[in-house]
Amino acid sequence: MQGTIKVALAEPGAARAYSLAETLGADHTIVFQRFSVSPDEIVRGVQTFRPQVIVFYAPIFGDKEHNCVTKILRNMSARILLVSEPTELARLLRDPKLEQLSLAGHAAPPTSQIVSRVKRLAATDSEAPQINSDNKFRMSQFAPKPFITGAQLSPSVLTTKLIAIGASTGGTEALAKLFHLLPPHMPGIVVVQHMPPVFTQLYAERLNKELPYSVSEAKDNVQILPNTIHIAPGDRHLLIKKKGSALYTVLGNTTKVNGHCPSVDVLFNSVADEYAWQSMGIILTGMGADGAAGMLRMKSKGSYTIGQDEASCVVYGMPRKAYEYGGVAQQAALTSIPQHMLAYLRNEVKG
Repeated sequence: MQGTIKVALAEPGAARAYSLAETLGADHTIVFQRFSVSPDEIVRGVQTFRPQVIVFYAPIFGDKEHNCVTKILRNMSARILLVSEPTELARLLRDPKLEQLSLAGHAAPPTSQIVSRVKRLAATDSEAPQINSDNKFRMSQFAPKPFITGAQLSPSVLTTKLIAIGASTGGTEALAKLFHLLPPHMPGIVVVQHMPPVFTQLYAERLNKELPYSVSEAKDNVQILPNTIHIAPGDRHLLIKKKGSALYTVLGNTTKVNGHCPSVDVLFNSVADEYAWQSMGIILTGMGADGAAGMLRMKSKGSYTIGQDEASCVVYGMPRKAYEYGGVAQQAALTSIPQHMLAYLRNEVKG
């Protein structure tokens, strides 16, 4: 809707700003979504929703809340209005995208004052993506430029190779940046991004508008074709199956593996069993060890494997474990990964 503002209300912990949520939701100039979950889920949720302004309502502002705000500031261009008690941790936050409203004596500012500040912050937001007439996103001057020059791949590579990617915390923005750096024609890609149900569908729809590929939430028994990206649903494992010379998606059960469903290990192990010699595995920013064992298995069976380096990760957990297990053939900064991908696809490096 033209002239509207995308606003997220983040409410970590037990506090709930009910009257504020009602006011934001009732304002016809605001497209509003509420995230009343854990700090890590808030990070994933707002990265998927991509608001212009985030109202971060945290009367008790501790280490978890501080880390959550810091991750958002590092990885998003959204403005943040922090409504919290005036603690030392809150005072330590310094960023031009952040403004603070104090809950002096735990008394919340009037909702009208908060909404007014939200609209003022949105008016200064010069980095939000705009939508043109065919509903495709025009990336701002701050967005990565496509890595296209000299990157054309042969038809045989496009139809015979497979790329499998796993990510968690910070992965939604890392994946988007990575995909924007790739050439317009790529082999089929399968992705596990740790994310709750519903968000995976929204995320796939967002990328489908931004990218030259067909991006969708993965369905069962769909052929994996060039220029397609299949993102695992937030509550089902994603596997692949080779039938003749073609590859198909398979949706597995809902049992958590490594504490996750979907699990990166489930996808990587499937690729190792079905198509390792023609595949590439990539592990991006994320917490924990999911994907480390599966990547080692891929590499041992002939896949080429890449891990995001520590400096470019939001959380250097999953890539670190994969590297420590011996499953990473090449470590690289996020913006350098496309060059290593293309070197493998051009047969310049071996799995």
